[in-house]
Amino acid sequence: MMRLLRGAFSGSLGTLAALFARLSPGKKEGIGWRVSGLLLTWAVMLILVGIQYGVSRLHFAPGLRPVLLVLSVIMAALAAIVFMEIGKGPGINRLFAVASLLWLLILLGLGSMDPFTRVMYYVHPS
Repeated sequence: MMRLLRGAFSGSLGTLAALFARLSPGKKEGIGWRVSGLLLTWAVMLILVGIQYGVSRLHFAPGLRPVLLVLSVIMAALAAIVFMEIGKGPGINRLFAVASLLWLLILLGLGSMDPFTRVMYYVHPS
């Protein structure tokens, strides 16, 4: 049992040493570049959330409200491309990402059919 724990511990230390070795700033493929790209994307998404919050406080005509969804689509695309790395995986990952978006579109479309097609009938008191 101790042998197994010692092997696992030394393996994790080796992995940590390999990770720290890749943090050298001179390498473009090192982890430091990856982390800075993630932090930059995170900062951009925070800025987009702030813009979206500020714009949502303005009074728009009801027809212009779907324009606010553009920022949400940009944030979702950033999350899929940068954080999830959809483009770097095998083709099946991209297939499932597109299929999930299709099913989400179907779910939201069918779920919104009720409020969009509901007619209010007013009854006049007699």
